Amino acid sequence: WIRGGSPTKGFLSGANVGPLQGFFRAISGVPGMDWLFMIGLLGIGLSFLLGVALRPAAISGTLLVVLMWFATWPPATSAGGQATSSTNPVIDEHILEAFAMIVIAVFAGKTAGYLGRRWANLEIVQRFPWLR
Repeated sequence: WIRGGSPTKGFLSGANVGPLQGFFRAISGVPGMDWLFMIGLLGIGLSFLLGVALRPAAISGTLLVVLMWFATWPPATSAGGQATSSTNPVIDEHILEAFAMIVIAVFAGKTAGYLGRRWANLEIVQRFPWLR
């Protein structure tokens, strides 16, 4: 990305099957989508590393990997005449990552490290526990 590549173009331009293929190809390589994707990844990753806002990060991360699942569309046995890389037509790494983040969202509590405890004690987080 720093050297002129596009994080979304390589992945989304290959969306040749599935119900959302036209949408994914249309947004591939769009600079705004590159920024949203990279900032989203950074936010989700920092949240998990620091232990703050775990539920919003888990929900966002789940949405992100489910959309990535739709972009790869494992139910298709072939994409563009070539076999897909998935060995299971439904469950792949994207679904497993989504389940892992759902578990984190359900069990996220005050014990997620020092910063997580500080975050949980903020007034806004106490008023809106879903931010925990």
